[in-house]
Amino acid sequence: MDRTDFLTPYEVVDVLRLLWNGEGPDLDPCGSPRSVVGAQVAVLEPGHAAALCVTVERLAACAGVIVGDGLALDWAPARRIYCNPPYSRAHNDAWAAKLAAEGAAARERGGELVALVRVSTGAAHFAGVWTADAVHFPGSRLAFLDAGTGERLGRPNFDVALAYWGVRVPAFADAAGRGLPGATVRPVALAGGA
Repeated sequence: MDRTDFLTPYEVVDVLRLLWNGEGPDLDPCGSPRSVVGAQVAVLEPGHAAALCVTVERLAACAGVIVGDGLALDWAPARRIYCNPPYSRAHNDAWAAKLAAEGAAARERGGELVALVRVSTGAAHFAGVWTADAVHFPGSRLAFLDAGTGERLGRPNFDVALAYWGVRVPAFADAAGRGLPGATVRPVALAGGA
């Protein structure tokens, strides 16, 4: 399995449904053909798109699918955004910066962004995650879904957290706590960035 292609666990989808009153996200900029997220619009990389249809052009004509790079797209005007970005080291900095920028933009327009991020609190890229309005750390490791089969994988050798950008922090903390027991924290900006 490609290290970057861990599909969202069902427990995270439960949190999204609790937060958004049974609805899925408007946008998933890191979509996958076997995703269980249920976004209204999913961005699929051309390689993922080809797995679904005979041609990428045919898939691009399908409602609810954008063939492209979620990093390069503007995520506005979506109001409910969910992102499970690639977890390889090659992608960390770019995706962390994109999450911070799109999270702030979503908050400003009254929207929300929830991202499932690999936990590495001391790494430079995690500074982007600390710009979130809340971060929920599940009490145990989550079992991702296999990108090829959609079946549950064993638990990975790393931890994840849900980062939230938006004004409904209490609603997020409640949904995350009910769907994934653990702890929700509100990051605090420290003087001098340290």
